[in-house]
Amino acid sequence: MAKIINTFGPIANGKIGDLVFYQLKGKNYVRSAQNRFKDHKTQKQIEHRNKFATLIQLARLFKSVVRFQVKNTNTNFQTFCKHNWKNISIQYGKVVVDYDNLILTDHFPLPLLHLEVKKQSNQIFFQWAKDHLNLDDSFKTICVVFSKEQEKVFFTEVNRNDLSALVTLPYDVYSYHTFTFTYK
Repeated sequence: MAKIINTFGPIANGKIGDLVFYQLKGKNYVRSAQNRFKDHKTQKQIEHRNKFATLIQLARLFKSVVRFQVKNTNTNFQTFCKHNWKNISIQYGKVVVDYDNLILTDHFPLPLLHLEVKKQSNQIFFQWAKDHLNLDDSFKTICVVFSKEQEKVFFTEVNRNDLSALVTLPYDVYSYHTFTFTYK
């Protein structure tokens, strides 16, 4: 579809028939439309597309729990993708995610001292010891449970000084990964 803008004379923008009208640095240009699209489906391209699709799916799943210090025009979504591209690989033609190294924040790492994660029925209990950092209540800890079989993320956010957290799942899960991180 083409647009005609009438400022200091008519200016077309868009596609009309086999012509594409566009503006670049304040000047108007016309070019012919691309008549066919080459979609080379080499094995490497298919693997790359599958890897990218998996990354986008993960970014959508973890959208509610990521905490990045977004700079410039990047979003949490873009930053998640940038940090986690390396955690997705292709092995024997299948996409493999390294869940243990997923990055959900770029805040300075403050590991929880003596972290214990226990599962009982549909509840995951996180408990940690008081450390010597003496952080105030502006520091939050997010405890995340990712259910691989359901492809869902469950989490809770508590003050770091609470020393424990409970994530209640709507059903019992058997295959899951846990993540914890602290941010301010």
